[in-house]
Amino acid sequence: MAVIQEYFDYDDGYLKISFKSHRVIVKDSEIKLARMEFKLLNELFNNIGTVVEYDALLSKIWGYDYRDARGYLHDHIYSLRQKIEPDINNPKYIITVPGFGYRFEDWREKYEKKSRDYLRFIC
Repeated sequence: MAVIQEYFDYDDGYLKISFKSHRVIVKDSEIKLARMEFKLLNELFNNIGTVVEYDALLSKIWGYDYRDARGYLHDHIYSLRQKIEPDINNPKYIITVPGFGYRFEDWREKYEKKSRDYLRFIC
C-alpha cells in the first residue's frame, strides 16, 4: 500500500502550513487556529517577505469598516503568535514593522541549509 505524503505550502522543520487542508503543525503537533487567525496567516504568507500595512490587513480580513481598528488586529496577531512562535517575546515568523504593519519571515532556506550542513557533517 502506498503512503500518501501531505503537501505543505510552508515547511521549515518547526512550522508546517497547508492552506488547502487548513492545517498548521508546530513541532509535530497540529494546532487549531481560529478562522480569522488562519485568514491573517494566509494573507501574510501570500505576501511573504513583504510588509503588509495595518490598514490593508484590516480591510482584507475584516472589511473596509474595520480599517482603523488596529487594536483588534494587534490582539489577533498576538493570539496567532502565541500559537505558532517558538518564543512569543522574540517572534521569528510574524515580524512587526512599527508604524507600518506586519511581515511573514521565510525560514525555509535557513532550515534547508542547516539540514544540508548536518548531512554533510555526518556523512
